[in-house]
Amino acid sequence: MSEEETVEISSDSGGGTSIENEKHDNEVIDKKEAIIIVNNTKQPETPLTNNIENTITKYQSDLSSERLYRIELETQMSENVIALEKKFKESEEKYNKLVERVNLMEKSYTKNIGTLRDELAKSNSVSNRLESDLLDLGNRYRNLLGINKKNAAKMREEEIVLPNDLNDLQFYTLQLREQLIEIQSAREHEVNNLKAENTFLEDNIKDLTRDREEFQSMLQIKENYEKCQHHIAHQQQIIKTLEVALTKERETTKILENKLMESRQKCINLQVELDNSETVQRDFVRLSQSLQIQLEKIRQAEQEVRWQFEDDVDNCNGCEVLFNKQRVKMHCLHCGKIFCGSCLSQSISSGPKGRKVRICQVCNTLLNRESAPYFSNDS
Repeated sequence: MSEEETVEISSDSGGGTSIENEKHDNEVIDKKEAIIIVNNTKQPETPLTNNIENTITKYQSDLSSERLYRIELETQMSENVIALEKKFKESEEKYNKLVERVNLMEKSYTKNIGTLRDELAKSNSVSNRLESDLLDLGNRYRNLLGINKKNAAKMREEEIVLPNDLNDLQFYTLQLREQLIEIQSAREHEVNNLKAENTFLEDNIKDLTRDREEFQSMLQIKENYEKCQHHIAHQQQIIKTLEVALTKERETTKILENKLMESRQKCINLQVELDNSETVQRDFVRLSQSLQIQLEKIRQAEQEVRWQFEDDVDNCNGCEVLFNKQRVKMHCLHCGKIFCGSCLSQSISSGPKGRKVRICQVCNTLLNRESAPYFSNDS
């Protein structure tokens, strides 16, 4: 029997002329409706519980997987960032040391090349001057040699005329001696000049050799400087590559952080759904227990008269509050049970004249199809 047929039967029974027939019909209808509600409630109880438990288990599994994935992702991301930052710092330290070394070498190179150029210019000037002096000395020597050769040849060609007188011969001998002394003195002076110039030239040759060695050293420094410049360019390229990799790693980190935030939000949502499912499950268990209690009461009511007498009831059947002088006992005109005024706040039209009849919440759920179930308002 459906709920609509039950309500129609209760409406038809309300139009009878006898109160006893009406009570009897109401008792029969009430029993049938309670049995139908309990059966409709008990049938989906087990599948719904299983679905809720499966959903909770699934949410717990998803939540555990998300937590493990989040921990693993955070660990991997931290390790990558630490390794990359360490490598970048090492490269940066090497680059700074190399730049400092190159700057020192560049300063030393600039200073030494300037000094060397000045000394080379001086050496070139001295060398040119010595070369000019040497040419002049050679010319002088050749001129003297040529003159001497000419004089010697001329003297050999001339006839030797010696004076016949002894006095004239002595005078001639003195003249020749004076000439010889002058020639020897000039020769010694010329030899001393040549020795001094030779010594000066040897010193200049030593200076030039030393300057040449310094110049070769500077060339070696320049070659090392160019190698350092090439190494710096290579290090700068490595740093640029590391910066690009660091930028990509930061972008990846940002993406992973966004995914992590999404995962956390998903975990929060799953936790909320899990809490809601647990709340629904607890409510469902509480509802099932309440329905079982109601079923037990209905089963017990089948073996006794439904109309309760005021002397037999001390507590309200709804809120179970103790009755006193201020709290008056009132009957539900559908089930016949005694309630307080608060629990008997519902009413329904009955009879051909549509009288308002006060009923309890359970009977209101049975008779009024548009009302919400009485257990939906239970805490």
